[in-house]
Amino acid sequence: MVEQCILPICLRKTSNGVTNFEPLVLEVELYYGLWGQKLQQVKAWDRRFCNIPRLNQWLLNCTDQHGHQCNVPVSQTQLPAGFRLIDTTLQCVARVKDVADFVALSYQWRTATAYKDRDLQLTKANVEELERPYCLRDSLIPEVISDAMQLCREIGRRYLWVDRMCIVQDDEGLKVSQIQAMDTIYQQAFVTIVACADGVGAGLPGLCCRPRRQNLKNRWWNFGIDGHYVGASMVNTTQVVDSSEWNTRAWTYQERILSRRHIFFSDVDVFVSCFHVSSRLDVGEAEHDYNLRRDLQSNGHGFETGLRRDESYYGGFIEMYGVLTETYTRRILSYRADILNAFDGVCRLFCSLTNTVMLFGIPERFMLQGLLWGHEGTKGLATEPLGLPTWTWAAWEGQVNFRDHPLRFLQPLSRFHFGNLVSIFYCDQDRGVSRLRPLEEERLWFNSQPLEGGHANAAQQVLWNTTNKSRAGDDPVAVWTNCVHGPLNALEHVDIDDITRARAEAHPHCLAFNTTVASLRLGLLPSDEEDNGTDTHIRMGIYSQQGGLVGETALMDRRWAQKQFDAEAYHVFALAAGHMFKSADREEVFFSGKYPFFRPREPWSIIVMIASREGPFYSRLALGRVSPATWTSVNPRWEPVILV
Repeated sequence: MVEQCILPICLRKTSNGVTNFEPLVLEVELYYGLWGQKLQQVKAWDRRFCNIPRLNQWLLNCTDQHGHQCNVPVSQTQLPAGFRLIDTTLQCVARVKDVADFVALSYQWRTATAYKDRDLQLTKANVEELERPYCLRDSLIPEVISDAMQLCREIGRRYLWVDRMCIVQDDEGLKVSQIQAMDTIYQQAFVTIVACADGVGAGLPGLCCRPRRQNLKNRWWNFGIDGHYVGASMVNTTQVVDSSEWNTRAWTYQERILSRRHIFFSDVDVFVSCFHVSSRLDVGEAEHDYNLRRDLQSNGHGFETGLRRDESYYGGFIEMYGVLTETYTRRILSYRADILNAFDGVCRLFCSLTNTVMLFGIPERFMLQGLLWGHEGTKGLATEPLGLPTWTWAAWEGQVNFRDHPLRFLQPLSRFHFGNLVSIFYCDQDRGVSRLRPLEEERLWFNSQPLEGGHANAAQQVLWNTTNKSRAGDDPVAVWTNCVHGPLNALEHVDIDDITRARAEAHPHCLAFNTTVASLRLGLLPSDEEDNGTDTHIRMGIYSQQGGLVGETALMDRRWAQKQFDAEAYHVFALAAGHMFKSADREEVFFSGKYPFFRPREPWSIIVMIASREGPFYSRLALGRVSPATWTSVNPRWEPVILV
């Protein structure tokens, strides 16, 4: 019997009269003659190499036992034209027809190699040369690619896809088509090798060609003390993979989320992940056997994404979109021009699931909800001339927030807390003479049936049903029929007039809709209490021209808000209705009497956009909220808005 054992030790050091303690870990293997008895030998625990036989066993179990979740791509699309692979047997780039099995590599370009003479990539000039057998010598290709080829041979997989060696980098047309097929490539790959070890030229530590460096510093273990007992556990996937530099990069997000299986190579160990399991290879035999039994009972707890139609753990599709976008925008992008390219694979898969198209990173089916993103950051609208409209999050620098929404007590991604108040048209430059078309949107009124023009009685019933569904206090029919911009009179302002249509069609990618607009001012809220902001963030008050408090903005970065807004008037227009969720904080604000747009027994809000205007065109600045009553009190006018 062999037992792995860890011995936490502390090295005492004294220098210049100062004593310091350095925590270290001694890892040993204990060899017993009987179960836990008759110790015969003690050896250093050799952790230099990963367990390839165990990796092959895991891949075999996943293939044979895990069913369609691991073996069938979510989206069944064709690989792109000009698709190439590395033949790891012949060590060259190859065009393979009807390939059924290949491995993909996910890594960082910046850290691929530590040597300039190994920075090889596929170009028009060398494509014929690199298609010759045995031309991909280790001395020419980046360390991580050489290691990945070695791993493919060890796990019995001949073909490997690596972007820099399988896409002709200076063929722009072919390169774009390959980038647009990232979702297909990573989904169809049998497994994705992930190089998440930090450091330039780190490669895939643990392979026979790249043993891990061993020392006494603790990089593998978590220690804890419970009373008189000292316990230890191995670091997990979250601690290692999620905290790696690889996991901070924007391009690697879709590579992680779209793959069916992963083999993560970190500095400390190898982790595997699929729909059913997320675990590490370097565990004892007993724990390994337990993991194999547990896999089939996991119900998808190991899966990275849950993107299938019947397996999503996000809730509805719009909630899924919010999670995907938030997570992506928290990553680092080297070139702003790639803001949508690096997200394109995720967008394509989402569109295939929801039967819609993406308009600058926002799904057409959920356009109005997709416009209600919160912005986190100090920079605001990007200065690079990328041709992106201001209404998309992709045009702004910083992180996007959908779930913990910066509009207090509102959840616009929830169909139970959201209602459409405008009908949006889009200027589609790919259409013919009439380029302005109505969006194919999902129109909701707090989870009720969509509101359509000419059905006032049905719409009244929808309003009345909302009372029971949301347990609202006051009669919602009275609240919204007395409002200048409710769902019923919104149905009377759907069509775009000819002048607005002509202006919009001259401005590609704009959004056009009729709504209520008011000229209002921004200023500090009447109280500087904590609920209005923090040292770094602030909510500003929305005031009428006479100084009456009408509403408040979403939570914004304080420095950006102070730089962006001054005492001048801004254009404010209505977009959607919101129903505030219940919470102790909400009730406290309701009954404080400080804010006229927070009234007891009226949990309704109108979500507005604050914008600048140049001629007939509006540009997004921020979001805000008002109540139906306070919005009506400022006498907003119905007029067309062209949002660019």
